[in-house]
Amino acid sequence: MRDVHRERQTLYVLGKGGKDRVVPLGRPALAWLLRYLQEVRPLLCLQPEEQALFLTGYGHGFSTGSLGSLIKQMIHQVHPRRAGGCHLLRHACATHMLEHGADVRVIQKLLGQAKLETTQIYTEVSIKLLQQLHRRTHPACREKSFPDGPATGKRQASHAPDPPALPLHPCSPGCADQFLWQDCLP
Repeated sequence: MRDVHRERQTLYVLGKGGKDRVVPLGRPALAWLLRYLQEVRPLLCLQPEEQALFLTGYGHGFSTGSLGSLIKQMIHQVHPRRAGGCHLLRHACATHMLEHGADVRVIQKLLGQAKLETTQIYTEVSIKLLQQLHRRTHPACREKSFPDGPATGKRQASHAPDPPALPLHPCSPGCADQFLWQDCLP
């Protein structure tokens, strides 16, 4: 319970291998957490001295194994042919953050990874997005380069059709009604 910092909107997490990190809580996550603390946790908590944030139906904190099993079951319910657990959620989060502009070093810190090389695997996953973005935004793809010669420095707009826009990501604002969990799993 002491690891939640409402004012700073952060959560202290002790992870695998005893690595600790501070994780930001977005407004929606914080709102859901506060609702859980007000409405659900009091019903589950059998011992007032229990300090675990999330409690099982027995009133105890989750063990690593039981939480992992619960996540696997939820993923299986949403996408029966997809195997995965907590690591899949970490991977999906890191991939989406990178695809939406997060620096790989920020992702490294968030995931608690000691080596940047470990985090850089996510850069390979999003190369297709990078290629689409390059085609859509790079000046050489959108304009003719110096048709009057390099001395003038003038550019003339190309008459080539604009490349297709990137599809809206299912997790982006405005797509909440179309959101399907399996679309966010790698």
